[in-house]
Amino acid sequence: MRADRLISLLLLLQNDGPTTVASLAGRLEVSKRTVLRDVDALSGLGIPVYSDRGRAGGIRLMPGYATHLNALSPLEAEAMALVSDLSTDESPQFVNGVLGAVVRNKVREQDTARNER
Repeated sequence: MRADRLISLLLLLQNDGPTTVASLAGRLEVSKRTVLRDVDALSGLGIPVYSDRGRAGGIRLMPGYATHLNALSPLEAEAMALVSDLSTDESPQFVNGVLGAVVRNKVREQDTARNER
């Protein structure tokens, strides 16, 4: 499903930083052309996604941009994991991307709270 893939792409870019089209295509299990079409779709939706040419190039989000897709509570994340085990409709990359983002976000929040003490 394309919506799942767009969200997965967005989460990969947010969590991993600049990435090559080939790497994204491999992780999403699609062609390079599909990744480029999806990047265009994200850009058309107002998401600040850019591509840089050259050896150090790749696809990236504008620095400082972050989505709130990873704002699930631990209970919601657990429920999503349970549902993904039962459902064959959800792509594993989508579920793993969301769950991974939730865990990283929670760790970041805990680190920030600990540093503020």
